[in-house]
Amino acid sequence: MVVKKFVLIISFLFVAVGLLGLTQIVRAQTLKDLVGQVNLLQDQLNKILEQTPRSWCYSFQNDLSKGAAGPEVRILQAALEQEGFVIASREKMYDYFGTSTTQAVIGFQEKYQSDILAPIGLTTGTGYLGSGTRTKLNQLFDCPTITPVIAESQYKCPDINGDGQVEGKDVGIVNNALGTCMGNTSYNPAADMDGDGCITQTDASFVGKFFGQATNTITQCGGIPRYSLTIAVNGQGTTSPAAGTYAYQQGEQVTISAMPTPGWDFSSWQGADNNSTNPTTVTITANKIVTALFQQKPESEYKCPNINGDGKVDGKDLGIVNQAFGTCIGNPNYNPAADMDGDGCITQTDTNFVGKFFGQNPSQIAQCKTTSSLQTLSSMIASMTEAISKIVNQLRELLK
Repeated sequence: MVVKKFVLIISFLFVAVGLLGLTQIVRAQTLKDLVGQVNLLQDQLNKILEQTPRSWCYSFQNDLSKGAAGPEVRILQAALEQEGFVIASREKMYDYFGTSTTQAVIGFQEKYQSDILAPIGLTTGTGYLGSGTRTKLNQLFDCPTITPVIAESQYKCPDINGDGQVEGKDVGIVNNALGTCMGNTSYNPAADMDGDGCITQTDASFVGKFFGQATNTITQCGGIPRYSLTIAVNGQGTTSPAAGTYAYQQGEQVTISAMPTPGWDFSSWQGADNNSTNPTTVTITANKIVTALFQQKPESEYKCPNINGDGKVDGKDLGIVNQAFGTCIGNPNYNPAADMDGDGCITQTDTNFVGKFFGQNPSQIAQCKTTSSLQTLSSMIASMTEAISKIVNQLRELLK
């Protein structure tokens, strides 16, 4: 860039010589006259440079200050040089925001003082690249809006160096060419993921999207993509596989089962291929979230808490529940009559339900009004058995 500017200045000097005449320059009587002529030529040069199309562009998005380093600092330095400021070669070598870059930013801010400093009440530059300075840089160097020419499915393989995995080397290749376009010597077509002729944040983001992945899992590299399946639970219950996030290849089928906790029922699936079947099968075609929905069993479906059918919910009924407390189907102490919610286990839910109606007559309890004829008969038999037992005991006492 420096050589190019030098050549242009020399060219303008020759043009000036032709226009003004060698005798006018020779006759310049004072240093002030020479400085004025040089300034005139420099103004003409700047106007032509402003009309010269750039071979790169960039949209500045981040605040930068002294001590920063990286690809965006390198691009900032290139922009400042194009504005006529000098950056130390050592800072450019390491893409480092050092003293000379800070001074160049200050110069840039003061050059466009009315746009950058005046709106915030300043007259001298700060050297800090904030929103106002970024706005001006983007007015001068922002990339034109480019409508993507292809869908992401047709982008190039992000494994740029072809070593079988998307990693830091691939990200580095993109960063080294970031902000360049076709015609720039630093433009690298291999890093132009979307093929639009410029290396932009779109290309960097696309490579970053697959960071750490092997090429055999990336569609653009000819592999079979992998997607995430997240299994979640709403309510009280568990699933198999357990709730969590898993990775599967495209096309795989995953079977998920739902198991409600005592007192709860499985309701449906949210996000599954079949929303009501348990277990259900999910076909992996994209990232999916499948939620097992559980709902608490309504008390209207509970059994009558007058377990022994003696016409009153009392301590005897509580005793029946307590004797089977903590047991489930398969345990010899499990008593289905004490399983109020019918979930297969005798839990605190069953105890609480019986206790809720303690001292009440079954005729006052809705769950007892819907008792089937078989349950009624069972209660009558239990009462008769108890009465007969009392009579037998009385007879035994008389016969003694």
